[in-house]
Amino acid sequence: MQAKQDRRYLKQKKAGGVYLVQIAVPTALRHLTNNKAVLTRSTGTNNLREARAHRDVFLREWENLKLQAGINPKGHRLRSLVADLKQSYKESLGDHDTAQTWLDGHDPEYYYNQGDLIMADAIRIAKGGEAKFSGVQEGYTLPEVAKEYRNTILGKKSNNYLNKVFKAATRWEEFDKESTPLQNIGRAKVVAFIEYLSDDLKNKTIRDVLSIFNKTWIYATNKEYVIDKGSPFTDHSLEILDSNSYEVLTLQEWEGILKNYLPRSKTIGAKLFMFLGITSGMRIEEISGLRKGDVKYVDGVLCFHVNNKHRSVKTKNAIRYIPVMNRYIDVVKKLAKGNPEEFLFKEARIAKNQHSGWFSNNIRESKREFGITSRWKSFHSLRCNLATACENAKIEERTAAWLCGHSHNQTLTYGLYSDGANIKEILKPAIDKVEKKLEPFLQFDSLVFNTEN
Repeated sequence: MQAKQDRRYLKQKKAGGVYLVQIAVPTALRHLTNNKAVLTRSTGTNNLREARAHRDVFLREWENLKLQAGINPKGHRLRSLVADLKQSYKESLGDHDTAQTWLDGHDPEYYYNQGDLIMADAIRIAKGGEAKFSGVQEGYTLPEVAKEYRNTILGKKSNNYLNKVFKAATRWEEFDKESTPLQNIGRAKVVAFIEYLSDDLKNKTIRDVLSIFNKTWIYATNKEYVIDKGSPFTDHSLEILDSNSYEVLTLQEWEGILKNYLPRSKTIGAKLFMFLGITSGMRIEEISGLRKGDVKYVDGVLCFHVNNKHRSVKTKNAIRYIPVMNRYIDVVKKLAKGNPEEFLFKEARIAKNQHSGWFSNNIRESKREFGITSRWKSFHSLRCNLATACENAKIEERTAAWLCGHSHNQTLTYGLYSDGANIKEILKPAIDKVEKKLEPFLQFDSLVFNTEN
């Protein structure tokens, strides 16, 4: 599967030849390519690694072009024309002569002969007929609505999620060359889409795509783009959707990554970063985006406060307090001294919602140096390690969900764990129990404190 993904969009005319990038262009976007059904560009190399780099640049250019032009612009023009024509025709009906003048001035055959096939179809539809010239569908397409839905959540969702929505729309475009209107999308077509995705994507990514399109469908229903039709993107109990996700790091993998990562780290904060990952349940952007003011006492318990003051959060469940593990309280307090608006970690990058660049790069290189190639073994795996430790410590499931900021916590109100009593009586004891289960992993923090200057 990985090999297929690495060669996606790449073709060779003969073995050992130069790689070509080839992208199928959906019908609704061919006006951007002089009506070409396939875009082709030479990478100028027969080296797969170099070809992939050229491909990725070309794909970004193509995606930017689509964003600038909008998705399904022909469908958008047809709908706009139909709406305007219907309104002007309705207004003309008050007077016989005016109505006749309107009909005489809106002859679909005239516009057909002039080459404006969309206008010809718009007039036919406005008069109560059907489109027959342009092949453009009046109904909204899924990628078109996904893009519109994306625009409504700008500033409310993380950049990572917004990118996922755009990628999902792109994948459907590549699959659905006919630009099927929403009203005509059924479960059979969605099953075919899932099978199409399964060649290149992991199961978790497929689930994410289906979830995005289900939310898009709900949005479309609320806007009445689709009427009296339930979402075909729910309840797909297919074999390919069996569990596949990030995997826990073994003790040997953890030690190997640390021994490559710690020498790269010049500050005590950077050295501690990995240990905060495995003991807090925070995502990499949540940790790297912490400010000094986000470290605070709540009813005598020192906590990290993940909030949306300076950043977007993945979901509302991500806003939470997490007690600092006892063994790291002193060093965290030391890091938190100073201007509360400053980043807790000096390595944090000052960029909107993207602070983890230094950490991501060095953790990835440390993983590679140790010989781990699986993308499902990463910093995010530490959340899996914490979840496993919670299970082994018999932590109540809702408490574990809170610590990780999971949506499984949706039945809880924010206030349940935001007051001091519950942080002190529920969350802090849970962290203490987890510390014992993670001790084999945490013993390596001696590498941090013994090397601190």
